[in-house]
Amino acid sequence: MIKSQQMSRSAQQTEYDFLMSQEYKYLRRVLNPNFLNGLRELADKYSPPSQRHAPITYSLQESKLDVKDLILNHRKRILESFKIFRAMPKEQQDEFSLDICIFLNEFDLGKEWIGTIFNLILQNWFFPPEDNLYISSTDEKFGRRRVILELNHDTSLADIQRAWKTIRRFQKKLWPDSKRLNYSTKALNNLEIAASDILLRMDNKKINDLDIAGRIWSEVNDVRLEADKRRRSNLRQIRHRMKTKKT
Repeated sequence: MIKSQQMSRSAQQTEYDFLMSQEYKYLRRVLNPNFLNGLRELADKYSPPSQRHAPITYSLQESKLDVKDLILNHRKRILESFKIFRAMPKEQQDEFSLDICIFLNEFDLGKEWIGTIFNLILQNWFFPPEDNLYISSTDEKFGRRRVILELNHDTSLADIQRAWKTIRRFQKKLWPDSKRLNYSTKALNNLEIAASDILLRMDNKKINDLDIAGRIWSEVNDVRLEADKRRRSNLRQIRHRMKTKKT
């Protein structure tokens, strides 16, 4: 998905080649009479009267714009299509949405094709999806935040890498304060100490911190009281850090 303001010539060619491969998927399906009939049924049912007999514009093949401008133009078209969609009665909106999902499922196209089909039916404008996968997120009201990737049978690692900025944007929206987990041996040791601390306190409600430190570091050679006090201080610091640490 295009994000940068400038694209090198090679990057534009790579993006253009990808989009043409997406268009190729569509044109292969056009050879299937059932696919064409399904599109015609959608158009007859939902296209604005002014668009019903207009020719389809294949923007990739006919436009002189560069790839970045083509994609921006495509996004504007989607917004225009949704304005037409929102002007429909609510019952017709629901029916249209359901019919598109049924159509996509029937011909093995992912949800990333929804915007393309919207534009095709409502404006006779064809531009293929920008990704070969569909990105969504779980509803936060259920208390489980997750980014969901719906992959097609031909989605590749390169396709996921292309969409990575969008995936990261979803992650940042769901977890705005999240930080990358930095693993270290010291951090692992501290986690083991914190886990032992919790278990010891669960098993014995009356145990004090000095005894806990003695049991956690029971294998050390220095068993003097002063050494145990230092370990108790270390235990309390680890406990405090674990309480304030965000997972």
